[in-house]
Amino acid sequence: MPLAAQAQQAATRVIGVLAFGSLAGGRAAFAAAQRRLAEMGYVEGGNLTIEYRGADNQEDRLAALVGDLVQRRGSFRKNCKRAGGCSIGFG
Repeated sequence: MPLAAQAQQAATRVIGVLAFGSLAGGRAAFAAAQRRLAEMGYVEGGNLTIEYRGADNQEDRLAALVGDLVQRRGSFRKNCKRAGGCSIGFG
């Protein structure tokens, strides 16, 4: 494998997961995605960090939680599903 590819693969990625409900619910909703990421070589605690936030069904908390996740990194991508919450991938 070329050196540049090894360096890119070794870089730690950060994904933010925002749940409208509980933190535990957000973790459960993201579990399938986390398994797929592991199949692709992204392992939490290794080359992947997952930041979870839960709004506890309080809509007024969402903006602050998103702000907290965005402050974690400068650039991000988001993927939202109403029931499952949002995941925000930081580049």
